[in-house]
Amino acid sequence: PGAPGRARPGGMRALAGAVALCAALLALGCRSAATDVRFTGADGRRSALLVSAFDGSRHARLAPAEGIAATGMLRPRSAAAVGAGQALYLRYRGTVAEATVSVTGAAAGSGGGGEIGRYRLAAGGDVPVHRQLPLPAGPLGGFRLWTGEPAGTLDLTAAGIAPARTGVALVEGVLHVGVDAQLAPGTTADAGGILDLAVRMPAPGAAPQPGRALLVRSAFTPSVAGGAGELLLSVSDGAAAAERRVTAAVTLAAGERSIHLHEAVLGFVPVTVEALGHSGGAVRFLQVGRTAAGAAPLPADLDTILAYPQSAWRGASWEVFRWNALPEVLIFDTATYAIQEELFRRLAYYVEKAGFRGTVWSDRQLGGRYGYNAHDYAAADLARFFTEAGRAGVPLNGRELWLRDFLAAERVIRAAGQGDGAGWRAGERAGAVLSISRESSPAQRELLLRHEAAHGVYFVHAGYREEIAALWREIGEPARHAWRSYLAALGYDTGWEDLMRNEFQAYLAHNGERTLGYYFGTLAPARIRRRLPAEQQAPAWFEAGAEAIRSQHRRVDRALQAAAAMRAGRLATVLLRR
Repeated sequence: PGAPGRARPGGMRALAGAVALCAALLALGCRSAATDVRFTGADGRRSALLVSAFDGSRHARLAPAEGIAATGMLRPRSAAAVGAGQALYLRYRGTVAEATVSVTGAAAGSGGGGEIGRYRLAAGGDVPVHRQLPLPAGPLGGFRLWTGEPAGTLDLTAAGIAPARTGVALVEGVLHVGVDAQLAPGTTADAGGILDLAVRMPAPGAAPQPGRALLVRSAFTPSVAGGAGELLLSVSDGAAAAERRVTAAVTLAAGERSIHLHEAVLGFVPVTVEALGHSGGAVRFLQVGRTAAGAAPLPADLDTILAYPQSAWRGASWEVFRWNALPEVLIFDTATYAIQEELFRRLAYYVEKAGFRGTVWSDRQLGGRYGYNAHDYAAADLARFFTEAGRAGVPLNGRELWLRDFLAAERVIRAAGQGDGAGWRAGERAGAVLSISRESSPAQRELLLRHEAAHGVYFVHAGYREEIAALWREIGEPARHAWRSYLAALGYDTGWEDLMRNEFQAYLAHNGERTLGYYFGTLAPARIRRRLPAEQQAPAWFEAGAEAIRSQHRRVDRALQAAAAMRAGRLATVLLRR
């Protein structure tokens, strides 16, 4: 049998008529036989799927080389219907490059119905495919498959009705294809991970929308304990002419990682997604779908935050992101330094500033003092600040009050009792808040975000804090004295040892190897001499300590890799190449 509707003019009409005729005959007892394939109804009941002759074929599988290019009409033994929010699914193993499935309805009374859907099925390689087919709500008559390919097989293993799902996911060796997606010919995968996955999804609109993103979730098992891997994705708008395409290199850590490729950054609506390959271990799970903007922080990677256009912000003053790599960390990008100061200046003096730390100061007491160009605060520090502000009766400005309520809604902090009088504690998410500003230059924004991101890792990864504490002990007192002097010159309270360790690692982490010599051999000693003219040992240590600095940098780099699959001097886990 050939491919109906493709071999002769009017074939589509002939097929529709033949399908309707056979569906009607089914209700009258058209010859049918039980197959080994089980059909699961919407109520969960399972029964054998029946096959009836169609154009002489009573097969339930495709094998073109054996002369089986079409199946018979397959139908559930008992009446079945697709409800709202449900889909017909087919589970199969296939190496045939492409097949077509035609689905018919069942007219009330006669049982006969016309074609209600036609879809393309693509091979999944070595893994079974679970394909969901979007259908209008109503009774289901049956379905039939055929192919025009000369080789391969397609063996149906199960069918049924289930809640409709979107996107594509490889889960425990089964490739799930939702109602909004299709596999491209040539897609291959196996139970150990993605080999060559290609997906096409319909565009929800021609123009990129603020906040809307392509979501890619993966679960990774490294080949070496503590190791990292990489997943290479190609994303395009699917246009036949002048196609726009971006390659995303995603760093993978053990366990699950999600990334969001925002349309506002890509510059187009992504339609095709190809997994070009992966390295360093096995990708055990992969899911591709879409997300839309809501009231919650926008999930994004560091480079996405830097590139996200201000015109796409949901408010004029700032945008709030949730760091994909560490979802407990929220990142503010503010329009100006002045707005950032209103949110975080009082916090900076309470948490870190020498001579001010531990006290919530009024606006009059702070006067014209400046905070920072970028900020970082752990959940526990935020909770203590808002608790102390309430107890001391220091009036907070409107943006600080908004920040408190926002952090409570995001479960970063939580009220310790009835009302604010009982104070605040770290919330279920704990985590941290970071901030940069659009008023900084692009190069400064990139450096500052790397620095603050290193603080984010320190706040949420206990193992990383322990490794940094061990390194801080091992470097010796002369080195610690030099570092304390440098941090004192920057205005930090050197009496808080945890702050010293935290800033020590962040200044090392935000530098790459190539900038170490200039940053610590020239800038650091110059700043110490300018701010602390009586200090002699610290600048001399930095000037003579190039090898010591490189050694400390390597240790921080290894600790970042082990904790979060990040590298010093970068920290971003998604690199976009156009």
